[in-house]
Amino acid sequence: MRSDLDSNSTQANNKFSLDNFKRTLRDFLIYSLGEPMIRQLEKLIGRYSLIGNTPFFEREQFDWVPDLEANWKTIRQELDVILKYRDDLPNFQDISPDQGYKTSKDDLWKTYFLYGYGIKAEKIAIAVPKLLG
Repeated sequence: MRSDLDSNSTQANNKFSLDNFKRTLRDFLIYSLGEPMIRQLEKLIGRYSLIGNTPFFEREQFDWVPDLEANWKTIRQELDVILKYRDDLPNFQDISPDQGYKTSKDDLWKTYFLYGYGIKAEKIAIAVPKLLG
């Protein structure tokens, strides 16, 4: 009977060690390798940006701003439809847990993607036909 107890204990310790290893490896990859690489990439993007690298831009720099401003009521109407389901929308920290701690510690910061990596969210387009139709 003692050997069964020792066997179960060893299995639990191995699982615990594997979980620790996975967590440590993940943290190393994200924070020791990934984060510094992203910071360097951000510097390059800023340096070679065609529109500059300032915290704020003038509206005249973007030819699409007048269309956005002219259609703000339509955009707002479609947003109001989406907000009826606010509680069902994913929280930011659920979509991006590595950044969520910087943004929100509650369930008030919601996400709703229209495009991701240049790809239109087709199922979302149905909910916002004037915006993405």
